[in-house]
Amino acid sequence: MLLEWERACAQRVLPVPMMPDYSAKYCQVCAGTLRQKIPLGDSIERLVCERCGFLAAAGPAVLVLSLIFSPKQILLVKRGTPPYEGKWAPPGGFVEAGESLEAAAVREISEEAGVQLSCEQMIPHAIVSLTRMNQVHMAFLAILEAPIPLRPSFPEVQDARWFPEKDYPTDSMWEPALGFDIGRVFDRVRTGRFEFYQQTDNALRVIGVDSDIQTLWKTQR
Repeated sequence: MLLEWERACAQRVLPVPMMPDYSAKYCQVCAGTLRQKIPLGDSIERLVCERCGFLAAAGPAVLVLSLIFSPKQILLVKRGTPPYEGKWAPPGGFVEAGESLEAAAVREISEEAGVQLSCEQMIPHAIVSLTRMNQVHMAFLAILEAPIPLRPSFPEVQDARWFPEKDYPTDSMWEPALGFDIGRVFDRVRTGRFEFYQQTDNALRVIGVDSDIQTLWKTQR
């Protein structure tokens, strides 16, 4: 999976503007640590990956996440690489060049958990802006009739499991996923109601039927 990212990114290294956004911490290719430095032969300080040498663009990377239900359980994978190694998270990853959001979600589910889904099964669920990681995540929801056997992809994924709501591993979840009330999402699946989530650095709100908007939490900046 990392080799595919490397090949894709090698063809589209973008220059960083004169005043780049240095909020990104991890490489979008190999998840190595990004450092500010002037590359050999250059005259401008840029974000460079210490592991693979990738030049990070200033704009946010686009990633997908997938909340897969079966229907009383949710599929989670345990991350095998930094950042957040050893944490549970929904299947997901970077969108590659020339790839739709839905296709990226389907590919990542297959690569990380061995589950084969179609683009038509991916229902838009949330958009999450993580400026401290210089990323934007598009989350999808898919509901299956029954659990499917899982085949985690080592070493990128340490484990993959179906979790009922009562066993949801809140204390060991991937940090960006903690803003969501998972009980509410389980309830949405049970009742079949429509909801779309919008998360920024300081707020999370949900848009329902007839554009009904609720703010679930908000912090002062």
